[in-house]
Amino acid sequence: MSVLESILNMVPNNHVKKVVADFERAIWRAFRYILPNTTIQGCLFHWAQCIFRKVQDLGLAVAYRENGPMQKFVRKLFALPCLPVEHICAAFNQLSNEPSTPAVAPLLDYIRDTWIEGDLWPPTSWCIFNQSTRTNNDVEGYHRRINEQARNQAHQLYKLIPLLHAESCLVPLQVQLVKEQKLKKYHRKRAQTTQGRIFSYWRQYEEGTLTTSSLLKKRSSRTPTPALLYTCLPSYKFRLKHLHLADPQYCNLHTEPNPHQYLASSTTDSPSNTSTSPSPSSPGFLHEHRWQHHHQEKKV
Repeated sequence: MSVLESILNMVPNNHVKKVVADFERAIWRAFRYILPNTTIQGCLFHWAQCIFRKVQDLGLAVAYRENGPMQKFVRKLFALPCLPVEHICAAFNQLSNEPSTPAVAPLLDYIRDTWIEGDLWPPTSWCIFNQSTRTNNDVEGYHRRINEQARNQAHQLYKLIPLLHAESCLVPLQVQLVKEQKLKKYHRKRAQTTQGRIFSYWRQYEEGTLTTSSLLKKRSSRTPTPALLYTCLPSYKFRLKHLHLADPQYCNLHTEPNPHQYLASSTTDSPSNTSTSPSPSSPGFLHEHRWQHHHQEKKV
């Protein structure tokens, strides 16, 4: 908590509106104490991970992997955050009344005590309905890049400080480029399609053409095991060694995606609606070049 207070004291005119975090009690309590007017949203990946860990602790993992009724039921639980917050409790109660093996009773008790009726993480803290940013993968990616620069070795303080200082020097340039709309995210076709499908479901749900059970079924059918979950948000992290391909200001920065863009791009799979490859001068090309170059080296 003291570290967070020190950071906020160093930031002039601090106006933090929203925080996306994993489910660590100390983090949530610190943010709620220091930033009481800030919205804190839980990461969807880490929420599903918490549920799946409980599945494993209860000895239900084997039954889950059999692709039978147990897996279908648990995946519906994974999909609960996709509902509007005012519908989550009713949907959970309905799932609790579905015929199933008595072995899931402790799992339902855990979800009810911790995530439905608990004070620390009520449904408002992990509901992601109509949210384009549903995970904290951007921060995870940033940490991964710092680890790569440190060659994945344990961070010694005298090595970590120069890395963080170099990052901080790029922030003013990044902010200026975002203001000038010169720095944007590159969205892969797969990410656009997935995002568009989700927002299409939500739009149908709001229009009343999709029921609660149907929405849970559609989302659960596309929910992999949390250990294999991937974010449907695109990546945009670039390495400094490739900056000769584009302006040096293009570094990793998060900009909020536009859900309407995904809806427009996912209505059909025809070539006219698919995104074209980025040009060599775009940050998207920079990321794509790094990915291809990395995997070519792996093959050699």
